[in-house]
Amino acid sequence: MDRRAGRGFTLLEVLLVIALLAVLAGLAMPVMFGELARRELTESAENIRSLVVMARANAMISGNRYRIRWDAEWRQPIVEHEPDAIDAPEEFVVVETAWAREDVLLRRINCHEVLLGRPAQFELVVVEEEDGDLSEPDQVEEDLTEDEFGRATLVFDATGRVDWATFVIARGEVGELTEEAEQWWVVVDGRTGQVLIETPRDEEALAEMQIDREKLLKPLDEWDRTITIEQGGPGAGGGDASEMGMPDFSEFEGLGK
Repeated sequence: MDRRAGRGFTLLEVLLVIALLAVLAGLAMPVMFGELARRELTESAENIRSLVVMARANAMISGNRYRIRWDAEWRQPIVEHEPDAIDAPEEFVVVETAWAREDVLLRRINCHEVLLGRPAQFELVVVEEEDGDLSEPDQVEEDLTEDEFGRATLVFDATGRVDWATFVIARGEVGELTEEAEQWWVVVDGRTGQVLIETPRDEEALAEMQIDREKLLKPLDEWDRTITIEQGGPGAGGGDASEMGMPDFSEFEGLGK
């Protein structure tokens, strides 16, 4: 009979295996927890995006103003609507439906800032045009425009119009945001109402993308909006509209005056 068949493991061998498993676990845990934290951050940003989309859609469907505001004593955003703009203007009540009451920010994730204005990557640009400042929010009750951390109230009018806004989502306590902290930006386009999720880009990232930062910071009214149409084609001269095959409207001049 072979006596080696019943031989077990020595204490030293067991300790070596346990030590090896401990080392592998120590290497894997930071990666695993880092990935979980990253997923919490991205999911929170997605939830904020969905909340903004729902608030805008309900404003257009109901014909009432909606707003998303913040309270220093409550981590989650507060969605309110204005039931009667004629008899009770500026009186907002909390929306009680499920989509507005669910927690959108996961644990240890906070909205650190809500900035009004058109963003240009990592800087905010105020765009002014002849009909007024596009970055100014609709007028709401003065004491609710911002909370004590400076997070602005975002208002949707009955047509779905909304101002440019950027929600800065990151880990950590509100008011303690650092430059090293990973951030996600939920950007509301004031022209179309579209909501995008982006990450801040520094100078090096913009250079790699071959983006001229000066153009990003250029106000809209400074862009050259003229369109130049070259008359004729290769081998063709100038000529008037009729020579180019375009209709001649000169005979209609003076009509309607």
